Amino acid sequence: MIKKKDKLKNILFLVTRSDTLGGVQRHVLDLAKKLNQDGFRCQVITGDSKERVFLKELKNNKIQFAICPFLQREISIKKDISAFLWIFLYLKKNKAELLYAHSSKCGVLSRIIGIISKTKVIFTVHGWSFYSYKGIKKRCFIFLELLLYKLTGSIICVSNYDYQVSKNLNFPISKTSIIHNSVPEKKSSLKKIRKNKKKSKILMVARFDKQKNHMLLIKSLKNIKNLDNWELHFAGEGPLFNKIKNYVNYLGLENNIKFLGFNSEVDELYKNYDIFVLTSNWEGFPITTIEAMRASLPVIVTDVGGSSEAVINNFNGFIIPPNDEKQLTLCLEKLINSKKLQQKFGANSYSMYLKLFSYDVFYSKTKKIINNLLDK
Repeated sequence: MIKKKDKLKNILFLVTRSDTLGGVQRHVLDLAKKLNQDGFRCQVITGDSKERVFLKELKNNKIQFAICPFLQREISIKKDISAFLWIFLYLKKNKAELLYAHSSKCGVLSRIIGIISKTKVIFTVHGWSFYSYKGIKKRCFIFLELLLYKLTGSIICVSNYDYQVSKNLNFPISKTSIIHNSVPEKKSSLKKIRKNKKKSKILMVARFDKQKNHMLLIKSLKNIKNLDNWELHFAGEGPLFNKIKNYVNYLGLENNIKFLGFNSEVDELYKNYDIFVLTSNWEGFPITTIEAMRASLPVIVTDVGGSSEAVINNFNGFIIPPNDEKQLTLCLEKLINSKKLQQKFGANSYSMYLKLFSYDVFYSKTKKIINNLLDK
């Protein structure tokens, strides 16, 4: 038990977006909550938004946070300089011992602030952002990352894929560790409450934007002739929500495809479903896949980033090439038409979650890096 407040180790998490409760936000939420319980003092700095979804969850979990009004995902020299100064002054006032960055923008700002303020920095890579750029811009960001690597206390990659990218680009990997994302175990999530066992219920939990490629799943399902044995539910919000919903109506699939919107109790959703699908164009290592495996669901993912690292083909699900509509249709038909296969793959998913992706393993590795860095 911590007897004196001055013995608390202060950690300042940096996350760019507060408008969503995606994988990065849930990663930070669970980690900060657990660290607080173990005698650390965690605070979160994040950008502002109309929705403030992330902020509500931080408040509900009694995690201290501050809103930086200049912090945003888009590049803006004026706002980025203002965000830098704002975070620097906040750090100086609150005397954090560790800056813990969880997005590309915050990764850049934290390491520059760290070298000036002599504060130790951990940067968790949830997928390298420079791969979303091309040409000179991409090369400039890679060069910038190479320089910043030298200013970083520790780099954590959430997938083998991101680690190999670092290695191939000749980043100094001596500072780099691989710790796959995880989610705390919730046994209640395993208790299925399915009523209509004849119809297979499919779930995709993802923000409606270009990255997640909802259209691929819709197009693949429309190829299945029998509309009576499947139902798809989308959980999430985002800029493409209305466009995708209108497309479903255009195809006449509104009775089969439902839109659940945002749900802060997303953990409880999984027990209502039989199959989980994630059709992303790019990824780091998606937390939603691990949530589905924790709930004993078979998983279908596209082979992008670290997505395939949680799936063994024909064991707990299927890995398909990106944008392969025909292959996705075939895999969906196999699972939809076989409850036995769903149960087999689902049991294997849960077994893999416990053995390879448990939260205890994730947390112990992360805490060890934090303590080693702070004790230097």
